[in-house]
Amino acid sequence: CPIFQEAARHTGVRLETQDSSQSAFSENFNLLMASGLYPDLIFNVNSYYGPGMDAAIDDEILIDLDPYLEDYAPNYYGLMLANPQTMKDIHTDTGACGQFFCLENEAQNEGSGYFIRTDLLARTGLDLPHTLDEYHEVLLAIKGACPELEYPMYVGSSGIDAIASAYGVGGISAGGGLMSVDINYVIKDGKVVPSYLQENYRDVLEVMHQWLEDGIYSRDFATQSTQTMPPDDNYYAAIVGGQCALFAFTTNISDVLVAGQGNNPEFELAPTRTMVLHEGDVLPATTAVTLVDSNGFGVSTQAFDIEIAMRYLDWFYGEEGSTIASYGIEGLTFERDENGNPQWTDFVMNNPDGMSVGQITYTYAIMSETGNIDIHRMDWRKTDLQREISEVWNQDIDYEAGEGMSRYVTMTSEESDRYNSAVNDLAIYIAETVPRFIFGDLNLEGDFDNFIDTLYQMGIEDCTAIKQAVYDRYQYR
Repeated sequence: CPIFQEAARHTGVRLETQDSSQSAFSENFNLLMASGLYPDLIFNVNSYYGPGMDAAIDDEILIDLDPYLEDYAPNYYGLMLANPQTMKDIHTDTGACGQFFCLENEAQNEGSGYFIRTDLLARTGLDLPHTLDEYHEVLLAIKGACPELEYPMYVGSSGIDAIASAYGVGGISAGGGLMSVDINYVIKDGKVVPSYLQENYRDVLEVMHQWLEDGIYSRDFATQSTQTMPPDDNYYAAIVGGQCALFAFTTNISDVLVAGQGNNPEFELAPTRTMVLHEGDVLPATTAVTLVDSNGFGVSTQAFDIEIAMRYLDWFYGEEGSTIASYGIEGLTFERDENGNPQWTDFVMNNPDGMSVGQITYTYAIMSETGNIDIHRMDWRKTDLQREISEVWNQDIDYEAGEGMSRYVTMTSEESDRYNSAVNDLAIYIAETVPRFIFGDLNLEGDFDNFIDTLYQMGIEDCTAIKQAVYDRYQYR
């Protein structure tokens, strides 16, 4: 691998790697664990060792890095000290540190949001929507002005979570999709609360029911995918084929725009602001923003020299190592400009052998394995539309006020068993019942109280208590 060869030139440490394809990695990892013979560095133990990181340390697969960080990994340790969230996400509930996780040098907040067909909006004479009422008005107007659309809005199996967010109740469905195996929670003032038990949840279902009755989206929404990449026949084809005017997507919208314009030269898109109830509302972030990627290397208990192994990995988190991890080999894949900032070379941008930029960067740089990665290294690929997206989607979100659940919280084995035994049935019940309120098959006046009572009977309080314990432990890391 060229990047590790370059690292050897700078550090004097040469690696012998045991490569594996992604499809075979899980099987090969299990074989490695069964052998009891571990290499010095092991990739992604956190993802592939079922019992978890603490167990990997207790079972003497990995060393606990924490006692050595200050002396052997000053770059990695310094990045932790500079960001309390990073410190928490890297450590376990017991205070152990099992991996050199790949880090990002800045938080990426925008995620996903809504786009609107501005060529269709122009037929209505209305401005881009922002409040819930404005979205409703615009969608009804587009429905009237664009008879070629069966429905002006594409809604998939997760429902219209933007409405739920506007009301401050999190998702409308079972954890990110009506057929998910988890349930939705929000955190308010340090308390974990299921979305369904909040006061405004009934209002969210009422709005979704009204929009359905108004013909804004399809009654088949509960079975429709929201896969954002082709060749999904429902979602991608509906967007680029001109079957909807408003849809949720990620920032990677360029291919959609090109494909849509290939079908219709008038096809134009703009990001819309986050849906709020009232002009001036600012919504707290519902997920914790982290600089920590899930990938990383651990140092095994059989490592020949712990200090050398840690200092080698730590090099990727210093200025020199992080630049090489992000941009590859100086003089080949990048040069520095007059301000000392790395810039891609013609070898990358106009490769003489016809290799794509993606092929070259995956070959000569590190994508997300280790190091402190510069998230701006691919900014050159962003269109004017993509640059606009971040500003539009972020302006109504307060990331400082958010109390989201970090993806690095961990349950104990006992908690996991208890939680899973109850949550599976709850998620199925929610997935079956929520659409019936939206369709109007169940009455929000009479049947909703029965729905809530059933959630209690099925153990939603026990599930919430476990999530609360997990969240509390994370806060005390």
